[in-house]
Amino acid sequence: MGRVMKIAPMLTLIAATTFAVVGCSSPDKPEEEPSQTPEPIVSAITYQGAPSSHAASEIADGTCFSTEGVDRTDPTEVARAFTLISYCWDSVHDRTTTAATLRAKDLMNEQWVQNLVEPERNAYQSMFNTAYQHQSYTSVHAELAPTDLNSSEGDRVTRVFLVDFTWQGRDGSVGSSVRLISTVYVEKNAEGKYEVTGQQMHGFEER
Repeated sequence: MGRVMKIAPMLTLIAATTFAVVGCSSPDKPEEEPSQTPEPIVSAITYQGAPSSHAASEIADGTCFSTEGVDRTDPTEVARAFTLISYCWDSVHDRTTTAATLRAKDLMNEQWVQNLVEPERNAYQSMFNTAYQHQSYTSVHAELAPTDLNSSEGDRVTRVFLVDFTWQGRDGSVGSSVRLISTVYVEKNAEGKYEVTGQQMHGFEER
């Protein structure tokens, strides 16, 4: 109950500021790349290449959620799977958080995939620098938020998730945790399958 009460003001803010974009097929920016000026990449970090060049077992030691087996006729399942994948970050293999989003491309609208370009800089570079010291990756949990912002209008569906993740070091260490709210927009395509058309992140809180 305490957690629900804590997020209530944030959900109200989301309703006032972002609900108008329901069904948007081409979001302005992915949620993980805000306009703030990021810190420079430290010279000690050498990334291991693009995510597509690695087996799924290498990313987060195989702990990331997979697109395989997702019921594409269930909009909530599609939205939750996308959320779990897009916040599964690996400080060794991911240059930016957009790399994780692109790992969910099989669940995404083709137009969004084509327009989603990994930026030159990581907006969360400081967090990644710290995580890299332990070769860390995130362990993600997502649950549907108790809010009437979850809605369906014909073939367009909005789902809001409470997301928690913790940095897990490959050396056995446990790093910082983050709590946020992710709003995911899905739409049924011509084949009758749901696909993600956009996402917005709110209330990024590191603990």
